[in-house]
Amino acid sequence: ILQSAASPEPYDLARQIKAVLPSVPITLLAWESKLGEKDIARQDAQIFDKVFAWQGDFRIFLAIVKYFEDRLNIENDTRVVGVQSIILIEDEPRFYSSYMPVVYKEIVEHTTRLFSESVNQAQRQLRMRARPKIVLCSTYEEAWQYFETYSSHILGIITDIEFPRLGKLDREAGFIFFKNVRALNS
Repeated sequence: ILQSAASPEPYDLARQIKAVLPSVPITLLAWESKLGEKDIARQDAQIFDKVFAWQGDFRIFLAIVKYFEDRLNIENDTRVVGVQSIILIEDEPRFYSSYMPVVYKEIVEHTTRLFSESVNQAQRQLRMRARPKIVLCSTYEEAWQYFETYSSHILGIITDIEFPRLGKLDREAGFIFFKNVRALNS
């Protein structure tokens, strides 16, 4: 959602869209410098499915599309094809907005390198769909739910140390998450 002088506030526009199309994902792409302001941090921001930070990297648009695409397809792609996933745990938009374009770029490049020259276009598209999914989680509970659901298909976990756990910011959440993962896998 882009804002101009003649357009409604992004929050109002998002509410109007959600009222008509509740299943359509809506994201707010805000200037990085605005993310700390009360306007972005206020409760109204919950109308958006995710808030991203604009840091001047055009690849954020691909990352946003892939984020929603992966969320939508993970269950089917894991169950039917056995696609693996990477869990990325980060609650700060300015950080995940810088990580995700890099992670997606690497995943796409590695997947593309696996193609032989004899692979046709239809096979390429199928293999690109089978690339690892990136699951961005912002809380311990959300990450743990994905881990439990897809544990046999987790390729890796990238995590911050401090993020919300049990409804409040926990300075040890990343350590606790890894400790619990290791306990299940040992």
